[in-house]
Amino acid sequence: MEKGHHSACRHATTFYASVMRACGLPVAIDYVKAWGNRSMGHEWNVLLLDSGKIYPFDAFNGKRLEFTYKPAKIFRRKFSLTSGNMPSLKDVPSYLTLKDELDVTEQYGDVYDISIPCLYPWNGNGKKQYAVICVFDNAAWKPVYWGKIKNGQMVFRHMMGDVCYMAGYYTQGKIVPANEPFILKKDGSIEYLNINKNICLNMILRRKYPRFPRIELFATHIRRGKVKGADNRQFQNSTLLFDIMGTPSDIVDSLVKIEQRFRYLQVEPAVYRTGDLAEIEFYGKKNLNEPEQKLLGQVFGFPQVPIDNGHPYLHAMDGDYETYYSKEKNKEGYVALDLGSSYYITRVRFCPRSDTNFIIPGHEYELCYWDSQWKSVGSKVASGLTVTFENVPSNTFYILHNLTKGKEERIFTYENGEQVWW
Repeated sequence: MEKGHHSACRHATTFYASVMRACGLPVAIDYVKAWGNRSMGHEWNVLLLDSGKIYPFDAFNGKRLEFTYKPAKIFRRKFSLTSGNMPSLKDVPSYLTLKDELDVTEQYGDVYDISIPCLYPWNGNGKKQYAVICVFDNAAWKPVYWGKIKNGQMVFRHMMGDVCYMAGYYTQGKIVPANEPFILKKDGSIEYLNINKNICLNMILRRKYPRFPRIELFATHIRRGKVKGADNRQFQNSTLLFDIMGTPSDIVDSLVKIEQRFRYLQVEPAVYRTGDLAEIEFYGKKNLNEPEQKLLGQVFGFPQVPIDNGHPYLHAMDGDYETYYSKEKNKEGYVALDLGSSYYITRVRFCPRSDTNFIIPGHEYELCYWDSQWKSVGSKVASGLTVTFENVPSNTFYILHNLTKGKEERIFTYENGEQVWW
């Protein structure tokens, strides 16, 4: 790790803790086993202060930890073992019964003890004394903690708010719902979503996964870029079609109202940015009274980078949203297209580097809703930048699958015509 400067968070936190303990600093390792609003978990270091408070910091950058994602439960590794009985492995997965961990969720924010009714009683073999509380990990419900069952209620302690949970029974690696999924709000109140099949919605969907800050950052790398047209390959006396002033969101269509023909088209990232341009397409007409068409030609640009090494300019026009063109900061660079002859430009469609979880024209999507289990509304091939599903039951959770390509997906509610991610 010292030589390669690369590791997973678990290795980095162990390394940091060892070094800082050797210097006399009481540093521990805290972690989430699964985030409340995305898959996987994370580990970080925490300095135990003399005041009894904590100073959590990220092992990768040494800065104070700021949560990008929502935690549900937070634990700390201990040297000593916890005494007392633990739930049976028949009722709880083994990774929730570790005796060398301490629940420290309350050190990171407001927590709530909640009681969830066993709406659906256990009807399997034996009697269940324990239940599990789960978050959705992009594919299935994953247990993050356990609680006792008392008088028909499942009791879970020190749960973080602003998270969607589902409580259930654990048996042979599977989760059997004991109640409907619910939202534990920031103030500790609980909102159950009871599906309404009498009131149906027409849903216009734009993504299958939330746009997290990391993706927003990628999009800023094309800001202040310039899109130009010219009559010569060197772009002398070029005409500015438009500036990319804001941070683009997924795929953007920019209309061009310049009644002038151009043979050469160019997108030039700002010198002080990397560009990170996934795709750019130009649309136009040979004559103003003709229908618009996608314009094709010879791609050229700068700097020259081999197609199998790095992010060459060819990646900006290869039809693949997962590849992208990028250049070094504070150096010149551009992507250009030679149309072969002159055209009027009517529209420019471009997409920054992204997670490709937006609606991609030509891809097939399936919408499912939660009704004690996932049920399908049906599937559709997207013709534009959104996909619409009609007659969808209301007041429940939904998930959108891309059947053509991609793995990341996230549950959401639909409120006031917008997707709200959980």
